[in-house]
Amino acid sequence: MSFPTSRRPLGMATAAPALVALVLGASGCMDYTIETTLEADGTGVRVERMEITRSDASNLSERDVRALTASSREKEWRTSHRVESDGDTTWVLERRSDVRTLRDWSDPARRTLILGTVPAKAEDRLGYVRLGDVAFRSSIQVGVSRRSDGTSLVSYRESFLWDQAVDAIVEFLVQDLDRALSERYPRLSAGERGSVVGFARARIWVAGEEGLFFGENEAEAVARAAEGTAEQAVKIVRVRYPEASVDELRTLVVERLDMEDEQLGRLFEQTLPGLNLGFNTTVVFRLTLPGAVGATNASSRDGNVLEWQFNPLDNLMAPLEVFAESVVGG
Repeated sequence: MSFPTSRRPLGMATAAPALVALVLGASGCMDYTIETTLEADGTGVRVERMEITRSDASNLSERDVRALTASSREKEWRTSHRVESDGDTTWVLERRSDVRTLRDWSDPARRTLILGTVPAKAEDRLGYVRLGDVAFRSSIQVGVSRRSDGTSLVSYRESFLWDQAVDAIVEFLVQDLDRALSERYPRLSAGERGSVVGFARARIWVAGEEGLFFGENEAEAVARAAEGTAEQAVKIVRVRYPEASVDELRTLVVERLDMEDEQLGRLFEQTLPGLNLGFNTTVVFRLTLPGAVGATNASSRDGNVLEWQFNPLDNLMAPLEVFAESVVGG
């Protein structure tokens, strides 16, 4: 089961209250700037810069930061740091890539921006999701085509998306529900709890599409998910607990989908620190094109310099796409 994957234009960074409450923890915050310059022949330069602020409350070490942002020295990242006036430490990581052919734009080794967790936890799982598969990535397509009037059309397209992130969040929530069921109804077998969790998993996915993660209908989505789960689950639970009611099961599910729960937030940060860091990130993407700029979905423009701003949270369920083209010559 998957969320819709239709592309949509980027705008200013937004925030989803429900999911923000779960993930905004003490991992620090990051400003991620990407400066891309495209030449008329399709070559270009890409400069990436990350400024990551770590507070004393954060449990991210410099090694963690490097691992989560895939910014090793072997991958040509340079690192420095400074101590702010309030005592927080800011790491600055920079990398310049000279792109000499069209094919080089699609180098997969350079397209992972944030990993969901550190390598030591990559083989751990949340249900069917391997934590090492959760990552914030981009894919780039650059085109140069000659036109009949002697001009060239230069196009740039980059899509950003989280691999396996929604799957991991859903599995995180249903595992927490499984723990709650085990505590509340200890006589339920693992298989019986699994059936209840299966009902909840399906309902949570539907709730995600209805606004649990990103919409203004969070309370309504949670209520519908809890009601649907409880109506099905009560038949299983009553085999062991005849006194069980739809109301108490509904309440249990609602409590487990409470994304403002502090304990749940800490557990999420420990499990997927990179995903947590990503949600504390602002991405600024600037693209400089040759010639006369034409179609684009940029949020602002200064001459031939186009800019987009977004938060990785914006594209948890569907890719977000940077797009622009220009005409050269004539």
